[in-house]
Amino acid sequence: MAAIKPSKSWLYQSLYNLNQAFETVAQEINHLRDSKTITPNFVALYHNTAEELRAAINRRVGVLLFAREEKEWAHFGKLRIKQEKQLAQK
Repeated sequence: MAAIKPSKSWLYQSLYNLNQAFETVAQEINHLRDSKTITPNFVALYHNTAEELRAAINRRVGVLLFAREEKEWAHFGKLRIKQEKQLAQK
């Protein structure tokens, strides 16, 4: 069974939501640090781990979105040029 290709807006929204969630994670880790629940060393470790994961997801999705945008840019550019030529002939 073929996978369903999600819309670009859905992908961008999902990436935004993930980044918002990572911001929340960072804030909550800092709250734990401020309450002295976890040591600054663990805060740094958890923060860096979360940021590494965020960057990996952003990179992977960004690469896929970039490729998709390039294909659509080329496709719609060709359509525009074709229409401009048709309009110029009238």
